[in-house]
Amino acid sequence: MRSDFTPLTFEAVNDQSAAGPGPAVEAGTVIRLTKLATRRNGENGLTFYYTSDGKNLKEFTRYEDYKEGRWVEGDRGLQVYPSVVPADNYGAAGTTSDEYVVIGYRIPAGGTIDLFTWTALQGPEGEHGYHVKIALGTPERIVGNYDNIGDTQHIVYNTYRLKVREGEMLYLLYEPIVKLDQEWLGFINQLTYTAVERSIRKGDVIRLTDLATPRNGENGLYFYHTSDGRELKEFTRFENYKEGRWIEGDRGLVAYPSVVPEDNYGAAGTTSDEYVAIGYRIPAGGTVDLFTWTALQGPEGEHGYHVRIALGTPEKIVGNYDNIGDTQHIVFNTYRLNVREGEMLYLLYEPLIPRDDEWLGFINQLTYVSVD
Repeated sequence: MRSDFTPLTFEAVNDQSAAGPGPAVEAGTVIRLTKLATRRNGENGLTFYYTSDGKNLKEFTRYEDYKEGRWVEGDRGLQVYPSVVPADNYGAAGTTSDEYVVIGYRIPAGGTIDLFTWTALQGPEGEHGYHVKIALGTPERIVGNYDNIGDTQHIVYNTYRLKVREGEMLYLLYEPIVKLDQEWLGFINQLTYTAVERSIRKGDVIRLTDLATPRNGENGLYFYHTSDGRELKEFTRFENYKEGRWIEGDRGLVAYPSVVPEDNYGAAGTTSDEYVAIGYRIPAGGTVDLFTWTALQGPEGEHGYHVRIALGTPEKIVGNYDNIGDTQHIVFNTYRLNVREGEMLYLLYEPLIPRDDEWLGFINQLTYVSVD
């Protein structure tokens, strides 16, 4: 393991994080992950894992005071030193032929961050390499990645601008490209807040169309497709066709998050066996009025949708209504709901006439009546 690390002179740190996560986060706050490390895994929101597949993460449970302090698993070199050179925000990790290290950090405040991530290859002369993945929410939701391949001491670094939510998990996965026991890398990771989201207040209105981006799940807004209303699959294919759409297959299963942005209006197409669901992660606990509006679309003739509102899981229904009639028939309702921060709100649009290329338009917005 490298012990003579010299910090990069270009990355001067405004050390507002020296006191740990206690102070309120504001624009300009810098969080150096090394500063958060303790002998208790998960403390200060910082968790060290190991994995064989990048999906199923296991927390390290064995801590040793060896040298600078390390988390270790087994005897083949799977370990992480959270803080080798604290002054330089430098740590190190060892991986094996079949398992590697993941760092997780629970985001302390919503907003926009610049994530600076730096790696240095370690070990004897010869080729080494790591594929570094950055994920938000779950380890499989990759939002950035880079490779560091070369001889020992080869350095690669990048900065990623990310929209984050309070309580969301940020993951850094260090997958070895050279799969041998006792492979090593050094790492530096820090977050700089460029903007902090204001707190939700009584009277705030959240129009879901305003949150839509080409990244599914960003800003807490998700678009799914489902065949049974229980198992939801995220759309993964985004096309810039017209107003931008999420699409699956070629039979008309599609969601346009923002057809007319100024009117908060989107549209969805369903098929004979699958339909669209919208999910939104509640940003603050309290009481909301959910306004939900639908308009039937398509050629003249009967159309219809059964709209369900659910909280927590897609099966926990808290409201529902039907829209049945000719094209352009409109139905709308307002539901008063008690919600918790981080809870998922779902709107499921199940066709009453299951056939390909059925369509509806939708408007959804939340108004905070009170905030916990």
